[in-house]
Amino acid sequence: MGKRTPVRAIWMRGASRLVLANLATAFLSVSGLPAHAHGGEQPRPAKADAALPVTPAPTEHPSEGHVHAEMRLEAEANAEAGVHAEASTSAHAYPPEGVPRPLAWLGKFHPLLVHFPVALLTMAAFAELLLIRRPQEMFRHAVRFCVWAGAIGAVASAPLGWFFAGFRFVDDEWVMTAHRWAGTASAFWALGILYVVERVERGETGGARTGLRAALFAGAVGVGATGFLGGALIYGLDHFAW
Repeated sequence: MGKRTPVRAIWMRGASRLVLANLATAFLSVSGLPAHAHGGEQPRPAKADAALPVTPAPTEHPSEGHVHAEMRLEAEANAEAGVHAEASTSAHAYPPEGVPRPLAWLGKFHPLLVHFPVALLTMAAFAELLLIRRPQEMFRHAVRFCVWAGAIGAVASAPLGWFFAGFRFVDDEWVMTAHRWAGTASAFWALGILYVVERVERGETGGARTGLRAALFAGAVGVGATGFLGGALIYGLDHFAW
């Protein structure tokens, strides 16, 4: 007879096999692989969770009036952009029609130079206000200096504006026409103010500055309006809108 296997050894083998089977099953379940049960039984498929009704997110539908308002605003913006583009193209064609190329090239300095007479003539009016408030010689000299420098700048920049935009009396855009003639009038006004200032300084008017002040303040407003129209040619009339 063969040698009997001790009962303890048999029990230890069975226990070790059971432990190994449980470890393998746990490993397969963690790794996501299907674990087969003993005896060829297949694991039961997990029950699918009951499908919950999904409520679709509410879709905001703009009202018909809102859609029409957006379409109208977009159409107005496109039309305004087209007008600005047309005005910019006609105003900055190079060289402008009827202007020789050398003069047209000089006209490119108009946007650079025109800032000086606008600022200087405005400061002349401001210095005159200070002179009214506090009669001091430095304010009187400041008025005379700013008028001289501003008049020279205006007389120089006005012809450059004609070279820049072309020789015509009426432009396609009324803003360009208004800027053209307002700038020309400002140059003549600056010369007139210079003449009056010199007469006052030389005592040829009895020292009265009342007429000079009225013309100076009115002309400063006109110069500011001319500068506004020049900016409107690039940025539109509403470029100061809040």
